[in-house]
Amino acid sequence: MRILVVDDHASLRSLLRKMIGEIRDMEIVGEASNGLEAIERNGQLHPDVILMDLSMPVMDGMSASRIIKNTDPNVQTLIFSSHKFAGLIRAAKALGLSGFVSKGEDGDPLIEALDAVAHNGTYFPS
Repeated sequence: MRILVVDDHASLRSLLRKMIGEIRDMEIVGEASNGLEAIERNGQLHPDVILMDLSMPVMDGMSASRIIKNTDPNVQTLIFSSHKFAGLIRAAKALGLSGFVSKGEDGDPLIEALDAVAHNGTYFPS
C-alpha cells in the first residue's frame, strides 16, 4: 500500500513515517503540509491511500479530499484528525471517504484503519 501523509506538523509526519515504515506491505511515498500540496502530490505520486489531517493552512483536509475524490475517485482517503465531531464523520462518509481516525484515541486505531482500507474496507468510529 502506497501512502501519502498530509499534516501541517512535520514532527507528526516524521513519527508516522517511522511507524508506518515498520509495517509490512505499507510504504509512505510522499508527504504534504496542506491540502493544496496534497492535491499536487496526489497527481504526481498516485498513492493508494491518503492519510489526511483536517485542520491545515492554505487548504483544509475536507476541501482537499473533496477535490481529490472528484479528480481521482480510486484513491482511498482516511481522515486522521484531532477533531472528532459527529458532523465531520458524517461529512467524510457522505463524501465517500474511506475512514476517520481520531489522533487522540487509545490503542492503535490508525493501524486498524489502514489495514481495513488495505482490504477494501472502511473505518469509522461508532
